[in-house]
Amino acid sequence: MLRNFLTTVPYTKFILIEDNVADRGYDLFNFVVNSQIKRENSKIHFLVCENVFSRVKAQFSGNNVQFYDIVSNNLNWTKNTRYTLDEVAKNVSNTDIVIINSLSNAIINFGVSEVYRFLNILIAEKCVQQILTILHTDLLLDKNCVEFFEHLCTLSIRIKPKFYSDNARVKYRYKKVGGKIIMQMEEYKFENNNLLTYKIETDASKIEQVVANNVNPENLSTFRIGLSEQEKLSKENVVLPYLPKTDKEGKITYTMEDIDDWDEEDPDDDLDI
Repeated sequence: MLRNFLTTVPYTKFILIEDNVADRGYDLFNFVVNSQIKRENSKIHFLVCENVFSRVKAQFSGNNVQFYDIVSNNLNWTKNTRYTLDEVAKNVSNTDIVIINSLSNAIINFGVSEVYRFLNILIAEKCVQQILTILHTDLLLDKNCVEFFEHLCTLSIRIKPKFYSDNARVKYRYKKVGGKIIMQMEEYKFENNNLLTYKIETDASKIEQVVANNVNPENLSTFRIGLSEQEKLSKENVVLPYLPKTDKEGKITYTMEDIDDWDEEDPDDDLDI
């Protein structure tokens, strides 16, 4: 299903790929970018916020791609044009696609609130077919801001570490138009520039059983919690001092107190009823 969410028309409105230095997600990012460039039926606005601008421009060259150089003059030290996010938003027209590489560097340059406002504007524009960006979570000083952009996006993809397979793993969340949310873990690989995905099957009952069998309360504490059989037997034989002694038939002994009224007179006799 991941391939369908990335390539099927109508396009997914906002795709957010989350990676880190150990588990990179540029293979998925480049796959979607190159797929859109090959279509040539829409204009692509490519915001270059990291790497060398000329190198990125040569890698993703196309007649339908307009590049915005954010890295070469991000401090306004030269006379080169430094684009703002508002200028990019004004250039967006019909059937356009906006690509941000990368969102973490855009946040460093413009701030969280400005980038969030920019993405909100693009999402509200019906002429924008798709927004694609990659977010390096280990570059963010405030990790909590990731939740803000996950709330905005339609498809969030987290690159997961490899375990027992040579294939890369992702965990994604897709928000359908009706409000239903699809969450899935999948493996993927590329063969001849084709994306192949495999759903990871899990047996929830087996997982719960393994967890239940492996959890021992004694191992969760630095002191002993349970009782031995001898301690349980001693506890059952203890006679509490404040309880009266009873015989084996369960007879209850009651001791009268001075304030107890044990007569059988009518309690409402003094009311003259």
